[in-house]
Amino acid sequence: MDIRTNYILLTPYKLYKIILREHYQTRPWFVLLNVAVLVLYYMVSTNLIESLFWVRAVGSSLLLGLLFYTPIQYWRTVTLSDNRALYLPRKYNFSDTKIFSYVRDQLVGENEWETTLKVETRKDFYLLYVTATKFLFLPKKAFVTEEEHDQFRSLLWEWHLVNKEPTPAKNNG
Repeated sequence: MDIRTNYILLTPYKLYKIILREHYQTRPWFVLLNVAVLVLYYMVSTNLIESLFWVRAVGSSLLLGLLFYTPIQYWRTVTLSDNRALYLPRKYNFSDTKIFSYVRDQLVGENEWETTLKVETRKDFYLLYVTATKFLFLPKKAFVTEEEHDQFRSLLWEWHLVNKEPTPAKNNG
């Protein structure tokens, strides 16, 4: 079985959105922490908590720093010059046992299906986790044909990377 994709272009902004969304979805407590930080910031900045001026100033700065630290760190990560290769157009070929990554028709990566940790399925794309922190971004519209997309979903099912058995896409013709 040989499943092919068209070239995929990932931008730093798109990667930033994906990483941030995944961060907050896997850590719902972090959202609550951010809300608590905002409430504390409001209370300190509006004098609802009695304190000296310097305590309010330092406390407000620390709270705002905590609030914006994660998004700023992720933005720095996606814009590092070391990550430029991530943003080159790439395509994938999937066999029964391996995932092949190509940039400019040159093989740049090869992963075994058996070492793929999990697949996150989103509305418009898949994230194939090849390590705990590294994933392959695969838009659903990247497949050359709908038949190949169906084969890909079956392959995910065979490797126990999805919980729901795939159903073939409906032809609109």
